[in-house]
Amino acid sequence: MSWRKITAAERSLIDRVLSFRPSDAGGIPFDVKDHVKELDPEGSIKFLHDLEPQQMEQIKFPVEAQYQDKDGTWIHALLFVVDKKVDELEIYKDDASPITRMPKPEEWEILDLG
Repeated sequence: MSWRKITAAERSLIDRVLSFRPSDAGGIPFDVKDHVKELDPEGSIKFLHDLEPQQMEQIKFPVEAQYQDKDGTWIHALLFVVDKKVDELEIYKDDASPITRMPKPEEWEILDLG
């Protein structure tokens, strides 16, 4: 798949997750690039950045977003960062079935995992 501009809904979800624990940034904002590559049908995306793969140490941001799909199964959104750069947004459903309706950014429930 090719690189594309991040959508407003994707950016809103990422901003919402990042804003939940601003103290983890140490006052330095996270870098969110505007070009992404879609990784799967669920909407997981990888961000374009200038880090070399061998320099990367991906860590999971300690906040998760979740939403209960129409069938009652939970959808999760996990954010991964590398050196204060957003690297990946992983979206998946607990039972791996297709997502019936992707929630709006404001509908996601935010969980602090830290």
